[in-house]
Amino acid sequence: MPLSKNLYTVIGLSAILMWSTLVGLIRLISERIDPVTSVTLLYSLSTLILLILFKIPKLNKIPKQYLLLATLLFVSYELCFSFSITLANNSQQAIEVGVLNHLWPSLTILLMVVFKEIKFHALLILGLSSAFFGIIYIQTNGLNISYHQVMRNLIDNPLPYILALAAAFIWAFYCLLLKKMSNGENIIAFLFLMTSITLWIKSLFFSGFNFPPLDLTTWSYLIVAALFLGLGYAAWNIGMVYGNMNVLISSSYFIPVISAFFSALLFGISLKTSFWLGTFLVVFGSILCWISTSIHSFSLLKSQKRTGRRTLKLK
Repeated sequence: MPLSKNLYTVIGLSAILMWSTLVGLIRLISERIDPVTSVTLLYSLSTLILLILFKIPKLNKIPKQYLLLATLLFVSYELCFSFSITLANNSQQAIEVGVLNHLWPSLTILLMVVFKEIKFHALLILGLSSAFFGIIYIQTNGLNISYHQVMRNLIDNPLPYILALAAAFIWAFYCLLLKKMSNGENIIAFLFLMTSITLWIKSLFFSGFNFPPLDLTTWSYLIVAALFLGLGYAAWNIGMVYGNMNVLISSSYFIPVISAFFSALLFGISLKTSFWLGTFLVVFGSILCWISTSIHSFSLLKSQKRTGRRTLKLK
C-alpha cells in the first residue's frame, strides 16, 4: 500500500536531523585518522548499509541522462562536502564550513527561478543578501576584523571554504534534477557505490592508502556516522521524489542551527554571539527566499479558487 504524501514528507524531514550530526561526527573521526582514510571508510560503510537495505536498481530502466547527471553531481557533492570538513584546520573552522555549505536551500530557490520553476519576487534578493551577509559576519567574527586579516585567513586555508561553497551549488542542482528527472526511481545505493569507488581509486592510486589501526571508539563513530549519512540521503531522496519539496527545503534552513548546536556540544565549544547572529541571518535569509516563492503559490491558488467559483456560477 503506497504511503501518503505527508508521510513521505516526514521521512524526508528525518534526513534533516541525521544530517545535522554529520559536521561534528565527520570532524571527530578526522581528528583520529587522516582525512582521506576517514572519508573513504565512512562512505564505504554507508554503501554497505544502503546496498543491504535498497540494493542496486535495474539501471536499464533508468533514463541514461538522469543516471549520468545524478551520478556526476552526487559524487562531486560528496567529495566537496566531506573534504571541506576534514581539511578544516580546527573544530571551529569545521563548524563555519558547515554553515557555508548550508547556503544550498537559497541556491536551490535561485536555480528554480533561473529555470522558471517559480516566479521571481523582490524578497528573493533580500533573502539571498541576508544569508550571504550572515556568512561574512560569521567568518569575520562579527565584522571585527581587518581586510588584511581576512586575506591572511583566506590564504592560510582557503580550500575548505571553496569546497563548501562548491558543494552548496552542486547540491542545489542535484535537488532540482531529482525532482524533475527521477521518475520515482531511487538510485541512492548506486550513487553511494560510485562515490565509494571514486574514493578508493583516489586513496589507492593517488594518496597512498594505508589502513590504520582503529580502536573501538573510532569504529563506533564511523558506524554511527555511516548510518546517519546513508539513511539520511535515502530518506531525503524519498521525501524529495514523493513528498512536499517546498516543506522539505524550507525546513532544511534550520540545519545550520541544529548542526552548530550539536557540534558545539560534541567539541565543548562555546559559540560566540557573532556566530549565532550570523547563523540567524543565514536562516532568516533562507526563510525570506521561501516566502517569496510561497507568495506566488498562494496567489495562484486564490486565482484557481476564484476561477472555480465563476465556473460554478455560470453552470
